[in-house]
Amino acid sequence: MEPGKRRGAGEDPEPRRQSPLRILVFGGCLLLSFATVLTGILRALEAAELGKPRTVLNVVDVTRRRLPALRDGRAPGAARVAFLGDSTTISYPHGRTIPDRLEAALAREERAPVEIHSLAISGIGPFEYYFLIEEIMAARPHAVVFAFNLDTLSQAWRGNNSRPELAGWVEPARLGEALALPLHWIGLTVDRLFFYMSIVRAGAFEAWQELTLEQARMGRAQDALRHHLGELCSGNPELAFDEALDTNTLALLCLPGSDNRRFSERGQLEHHGDALAGIGPEHPVLRVFAATLERLRDGGIPVLVYLAPANVEHMGRLGIFDGPGLASTIAAVETVARSAGADFADLHDLFPDETFRDASGHLAYDGAIDGPAAVAEALAPRVPALLEHSPEARD
Repeated sequence: MEPGKRRGAGEDPEPRRQSPLRILVFGGCLLLSFATVLTGILRALEAAELGKPRTVLNVVDVTRRRLPALRDGRAPGAARVAFLGDSTTISYPHGRTIPDRLEAALAREERAPVEIHSLAISGIGPFEYYFLIEEIMAARPHAVVFAFNLDTLSQAWRGNNSRPELAGWVEPARLGEALALPLHWIGLTVDRLFFYMSIVRAGAFEAWQELTLEQARMGRAQDALRHHLGELCSGNPELAFDEALDTNTLALLCLPGSDNRRFSERGQLEHHGDALAGIGPEHPVLRVFAATLERLRDGGIPVLVYLAPANVEHMGRLGIFDGPGLASTIAAVETVARSAGADFADLHDLFPDETFRDASGHLAYDGAIDGPAAVAEALAPRVPALLEHSPEARD
């Protein structure tokens, strides 16, 4: 504006420039407000006693807590055997799991002492063990017993139990091998593989885990609040729909009146249909399983693979049992195991229907047949021969 000239009524005033100090103060106040709100949320979660739920990264913590005992052993001179598997091997009272029973069965023999160290975790299978195998091998077990569950071949397992985040523990030296494997089967893309590996290599695992824990806990708080508000309202159509959906889904997958103890035809096919149809060694799960076994072989660690018991009697009762198809699948698992130098024991048809306490393959341990003890007795005679092939166990 020219000197001496008044500003017209319709003219815009000159913009006021903000000083850098004012901008910094505003930004600081914004960050402080965010931190205060976040702190308040976290304190509210603590006050609600919701706790920290488990996330996929808890598998790493559980495994790492168990590895020192495997590495150091419980008694001098004892052979140390790592036991890998899922909940079908460990979902029993203390002292009655399959690893416990196997150690007890071996102790009854007049041989050198053998310790069985369980690294089994509910819901994990060949993919997870492939990602964590370097951590396990670093503990230098003298041998490995690996329970292979036919469930891990199914789409149901793939959808419910995939943990692609564990790929962060793939060693950089094995990156080429990992990229050649069908990791896409569990939803792992190349960019996610690099991302997860970068986090772990940068030493940021603890921060990553804390973030996922808080996210899961906030999700739990949201569900609790939603449920509470639904109870306060006269009706909650969304909550009622979710509950009805869960009930109807369960009714489709399990037999009426079975208290979820036996799958219906649909449920059984979702969990074992792929195995019954017959699969070959090129199946994504078996390719990853083969890579894991080959890594153990190259590390000089002998392996016993056993096929976990399945309720074939119930499948026959449903009219879906396919003997030739299942035989083809079993042959593929055995081929993969023996090609990698592992011993193989087929226990898939070891038990009748009444030995299974639920639809998911967990065994009865207090009935006419003690399932975990019977599995252990079938495995025990093979362990001494396994240890004879272990260079460290012989030293």
